Amino acid sequence: MDYRGILGTELFVYQRSNLAISFDDTQPASDTLYFGNPGLLEFQQPFDVSIRIDRVIHDNVSDLEFTLTHLILSDTLIYRIQAGGGTNFINTVLNDELGFPFLNATAPFTGIFQPHNPLNNFLSVHVDGQWILTVTDHKQGDDGILDGWSLFISQSTIVTIDEHKNQISHGITLYQNYPNPFNPRTVISWQLADASHVKLDVYNVRGQKISSLINQLFAAGPHSICFDGTGLPSGVYFYYLQTDHFSDLKKMILLR
Repeated sequence: MDYRGILGTELFVYQRSNLAISFDDTQPASDTLYFGNPGLLEFQQPFDVSIRIDRVIHDNVSDLEFTLTHLILSDTLIYRIQAGGGTNFINTVLNDELGFPFLNATAPFTGIFQPHNPLNNFLSVHVDGQWILTVTDHKQGDDGILDGWSLFISQSTIVTIDEHKNQISHGITLYQNYPNPFNPRTVISWQLADASHVKLDVYNVRGQKISSLINQLFAAGPHSICFDGTGLPSGVYFYYLQTDHFSDLKKMILLR
């Protein structure tokens, strides 16, 4: 019997808001949050780290450098983006796996992007302690405000899905949802080579089923369904498709 331990993740979110910390080329802005959970002595599995720049006000984003420091590590997250300049960072999520390059984006960079240096550099150290975000302005003439940022840390746990099905595709394809990230609706599509009974369920990061979208027979060909995340909090979700001979799981992000 085969098992997949993918859904076992516990997400911790630490947010700093209404900071109103000013900065210019002579004085950077720094803010510190402390990550600690009294019932969590240590992470037994590797964890993932994401950062969200909730609100930074500045007239020229190409002047700015963002640095994250934790324990003995310091990592440059954003460095003087030359993607056409522009103003402000609003709800800018930095994630190694899910992010897109800043190259073709425009300010205020609302969405999910790849950091300048990978956040997985922090996976080798203990998560507890101070996390410090610093914003540095490298050019005279403008000042700015660091108003809010958030730290997302995912602790991996062992929550398994029992997979009696083998992973040979049998001409079946589960596609990535679109749009992704989404708010609050997204379309999930799949392709069947033959008529099949299809189950499609949605799980949260704790491995709890939150929606059963489909449980019926479908003809061969392309199919899709709209998932509505109204009422759900922002975060990572998983959709899991099963047929008689196939199963697959993909990740999607609800970002409000």
